[in-house]
Amino acid sequence: MREANEVDSKARTKCFVRLTLDDNGIPSAERAAAICAYIGGLDCSDEKKAAALRAYRRQLIPLLEKERIVAELSGEATERALDLLRKIVERERGGKPGRMEVRKNASLLGGVRLTIADTIIERSARQAIENALR
Repeated sequence: MREANEVDSKARTKCFVRLTLDDNGIPSAERAAAICAYIGGLDCSDEKKAAALRAYRRQLIPLLEKERIVAELSGEATERALDLLRKIVERERGGKPGRMEVRKNASLLGGVRLTIADTIIERSARQAIENALR
């Protein structure tokens, strides 16, 4: 009976993950919150709820990492710079827009580093200096 419960649990977790994705296949925070609330309201032990939430989290993290977009700029972000970065993000993601986190990073020395999932695009004076020293 335990094996059947494990299979059922895995299938349920996959279903929860599918329900979390929006029409573009991007995880939705609102949908994830609803799934967590649903799991929290299940009529079972707290241990089973915690196990279900851990399994859901394990399945969701790789999807969230795929959608992570971070723009690091050496100075303040102008609207023109942000528009250009958005266009680069859309091009790199095959036309799909995404939510971009913008950070200031003075170590870039007059440049930008754009991280889209596991792809890093960097253009800065620091990068040019490091490349010249190699």
